[in-house]
Amino acid sequence: MGAVQTSEELQQTVVSSMAAEEGGGGKGPSAIFDTFPPELLSKIFACLDADFLCKCSAVCKRWNVLANNDVLWKSLCQHRFTSLRHVTLDLHPRVNYSDPRLVLTLSIKEIKSVLARRYVRVPTRGAVEKDELVALLKTTRPIHSPRGLWSGKWKSTYIVAELDLARTALTYQEVSTMDWQFEFTDSAMWQLQNPTALHNQPRNVIAHFRPDGTYDNPVMIANGYRWHLTPEGGVQVETSPPHRASRTLDGGWMHLL
Repeated sequence: MGAVQTSEELQQTVVSSMAAEEGGGGKGPSAIFDTFPPELLSKIFACLDADFLCKCSAVCKRWNVLANNDVLWKSLCQHRFTSLRHVTLDLHPRVNYSDPRLVLTLSIKEIKSVLARRYVRVPTRGAVEKDELVALLKTTRPIHSPRGLWSGKWKSTYIVAELDLARTALTYQEVSTMDWQFEFTDSAMWQLQNPTALHNQPRNVIAHFRPDGTYDNPVMIANGYRWHLTPEGGVQVETSPPHRASRTLDGGWMHLL
């Protein structure tokens, strides 16, 4: 019985296969993989990470089909998204769905789900044709979405989710639908409060940017102040300096004054 390989050893074997393929030798690991049925090769690919799957898709047509399989990429999404904030196991709303081949793989339920996450209203009265939903899908992609087209709805979702982690421009919906933990630095607390009350003041509270444009913050006694998005995707309350948005390693958001 042959030895069981770890995922790292499998990846190294695949690399050797890819090198043989590029060299045109047609021998060694490459020839071995060519004898494997698709089911076995798919199980091997399931042990690889996203980077290796992308490389595998460039080896040959057979590998391209298997490496772009939605089942593999949905599994990668499920594993990756558990470590990210504000990312659910759904098709990403910022994917470019303009490729007709990609649209053909989408069900009506999936299209409606993407549109809902884009906050696009879909007519509820009467039957809505798929063509109408596809038209909405192609014309409502949010601004600041990553550029590029990829094959496969779940591969596209994985890649766009990774690229979107670099976005620092907030949307109105993101600001108004999340609870924000408001934290004071010591210097800021000194300016806003008298020294005797400083030690009794909590270091953080939950602030809300309401959908109606009002801002609530118990510590600052700032109920009813108005907020708006800046052109850069930051947040400004009344005439205060704009908040600069930044990201955390797990995909969370921070406002920095």
